[in-house]
Amino acid sequence: MKKNIFFLIILMTIILLGGKVYAKEYTFYEAGYLDNIYMNKYEYSTNTIYYQKARMFKNTQTNQIAYCIEPLTFFKDGSVYEETTTPRNIMPKQLDKIQKIAYFGYQYPGHEDPSWYAAAQMMIWRESSSDIGDYYFTETLNGKRTNKYDYQMNEINHLIEIYDSEIPIQNQTITMVEDKENTIKIGDALKYYETDNSNIILKDEHINIKGLKEGIYDISLYRNNPIIHNNPILIFQSINSQNMIYKGDLDKQKISFQIKVISTSINIKKLDKDTKNITPQGEAKLDGSVFEIYNEQNELVDTIEIINNEGSIKNIPFGKYTIKETIPGEGYELNEETYQCILSEENPNCYQEIFNKVTAKDIIIKKTFGEEQTPEENIAFEIKNNQEEIVNIITTNKQGTAEIILPYGTYTIKQLNTTEGYELVEPFQIIINNTSDEVIKLHDFKIPVPNTSHNKLSIIDYILYIIAMIVC
Repeated sequence: MKKNIFFLIILMTIILLGGKVYAKEYTFYEAGYLDNIYMNKYEYSTNTIYYQKARMFKNTQTNQIAYCIEPLTFFKDGSVYEETTTPRNIMPKQLDKIQKIAYFGYQYPGHEDPSWYAAAQMMIWRESSSDIGDYYFTETLNGKRTNKYDYQMNEINHLIEIYDSEIPIQNQTITMVEDKENTIKIGDALKYYETDNSNIILKDEHINIKGLKEGIYDISLYRNNPIIHNNPILIFQSINSQNMIYKGDLDKQKISFQIKVISTSINIKKLDKDTKNITPQGEAKLDGSVFEIYNEQNELVDTIEIINNEGSIKNIPFGKYTIKETIPGEGYELNEETYQCILSEENPNCYQEIFNKVTAKDIIIKKTFGEEQTPEENIAFEIKNNQEEIVNIITTNKQGTAEIILPYGTYTIKQLNTTEGYELVEPFQIIINNTSDEVIKLHDFKIPVPNTSHNKLSIIDYILYIIAMIVC
C-alpha cells in the first residue's frame, strides 16, 4: 500500500511539472594547458589542420579530471552535459577501449606526469574518430610531427593488452588427481584476478590448485581492478559541445571454470602361481613381498608392500608406470617379470594380479632292507607339516622308491610299515628352503634274535620278546 502511495506521489509530481523528468546536469571547464605539449588534428573531409597546446579538462561540480571524446567537435565552456551510457557516434567496442585508456592513463600508478594525460587523450581521439581525421603530437605549435610520447601510448596499450588477455581456462574443465598439486601458467593477466577459494592460490602468472578431494568443483575468479581513481567511469554528453569521459575505475568482472578431481590407484593382488589362489603353500607367505613403482622417466615413485594378499598406492599422477617386485614373500621365488599400468582420466585405476612360484623341491626316498640292500616295496611314509597335520602318505614302488614335491616348510617323515622281521626307520625331519632335489636313502635292519644257548628263556618269554620288538 505504501509503495502504491509513493508511486502516485511521483506520478503527480511529473504531471505537475508538465510531464518532464529532469536528469542531473553537469558542466566542465578548461583546467589549464600542459607545458611544452602540442597536438594537431587533421580533418580529412575539409583538409583542415587544427593545432593547439595540450590542455586538461575537469568537472565543474566535482573537479574530477575528464577526457574529450570527439576531437573534431569543439569544446564550449559552460555547456550543459547529462550522464549517458551510449554516447553518440561511439560503438560499444570503441567505448570499451576508451574506458580502459582512461583507467590506465593519467594517475595510474607510475603515470603521475601530465604527459600521461596528453598521451591518453591522444589515444582516445584516435580510437573514437580515426576514420574522420588524423591526430598526432608536434614538436612545437603546429610544428613537425613527433613520436616523443609513443612510450606512454605504448605502455597504456600494453597494460590494456594484458588486461584483455583471455584466461585460457575460462569455461573449461581441468582434470586433476585427488590430493595432488596442479600449477597452471596463465600469464600477466592473472595479476588482475583474485579468488575466495582457499584451495586456489594465484601467484604471479600461475594458478596453484591443491588439497581437493574427489569431486567436481565450480571455481570463480574475480577481476580485481585496483581502486585508483575512487570513482566509476562515467560518460557525459552535450548537444553543443564535445562529449566527455571521466577517468575512473573499471568494473569487477568474473570468469568461471570447473575442476574435476579424480582418485587414482595402482592395485596389486598376490596369488600363488601353481594354485592360482590367495592361499600360500606350506609355510610360505605371499604377504610381505615388496614392489617398486617407476614412472616413464624410470624414477622411483613409490613402493607397495603386500598385506592380506593385496597392496596399493593411491592418487598418483596420470601417466605410464612400471611395477617390479624387489622382495618376494617368505618361501616364494622372486617374480622377475615387469608389469605396466597406464593411469588416465578414462582409466584412473589399475588392477594387476601377480603370481609367485613357491620354493619347492622333489623329495625322493629310496628304501632298502637286509644285507643285500634289497629294494623294499609297498613301504608307506606319513608326512606331517609343522602343525602336525598330515600332508600326504607316499608308498614305495618295486624299485623301493617313493617321491613327492613339498613346498617351503618343515616336515616330519614317519615310516608306517616294514618287511616282516625288519626294524622301522626312526621318524626324521626335513626342511624345504631351496629347489634342489633331495634323495633320502633309508635302510631297514633285521630285528636281532636273542642267543638262546646262553640265555635260558622259556618259549613264552621268547614270544613276548618278539612281540615287544615288533611293537617298537
